[in-house]
Amino acid sequence: MINNLKSLKKNVIFETLFYMEYIDILGLSGIITGIFGVAVFTRTRRWMLFILAMICLIVYSVIRPIYLLTIVLILILGIFIYIVKVNGRKSRIRLEEVSINDEKVKEFIETYKKDIYNFFPFYQFDEGQRFFIILSDNITVGIFIYTISGDVLKVEVDYIKPIYRDLGTGNYIYNKNPGYFKKLGINKILSQSFHKAYSRSLKKIGFKVQNVNGQQFYIKSLE
Repeated sequence: MINNLKSLKKNVIFETLFYMEYIDILGLSGIITGIFGVAVFTRTRRWMLFILAMICLIVYSVIRPIYLLTIVLILILGIFIYIVKVNGRKSRIRLEEVSINDEKVKEFIETYKKDIYNFFPFYQFDEGQRFFIILSDNITVGIFIYTISGDVLKVEVDYIKPIYRDLGTGNYIYNKNPGYFKKLGINKILSQSFHKAYSRSLKKIGFKVQNVNGQQFYIKSLE
């Protein structure tokens, strides 16, 4: 009986897809893309998937035709693109140095501890470390921890909340702030990566892979 029900269910799904017109598949693809976009962590990819979903649905509504839906979708897409541009233009990223005992640091680490150690599994607290919170429009979006030895800065933790992960924050810290590191006498930035996504990000913002004492490091020269 159960096998018959499963077989019937499969047949219904197959027949439904078989009798769908190509344009209906386009509309369905738009809906699925939009739903998938909600589950994507990185902000840039979420925006791209949402725009792609809206374009699919707009094309679907034009061909069908459902012009009232077309107008509504175009308005939604226009508003969304405007909001993205405004947010990108007005977003202000900055670093704020804090104590390890700062409540913002404690709360942030406690909230994202599992994911932080997913990216930085060997991190250990040390008194010589310097702690920064990363702010975007005064919202705490990440934490940056490092140590200094001579003219070398070693990144201990460089963590951003999932929904704020894009190259903008990394570019701000490592490419738009060379003067800050220079004032500290830093000529080289060292980081280790144990996560594929973090490795890709480091390469995109100018870090080069090098072996140091048998270990793989990502190095950025400021000279």
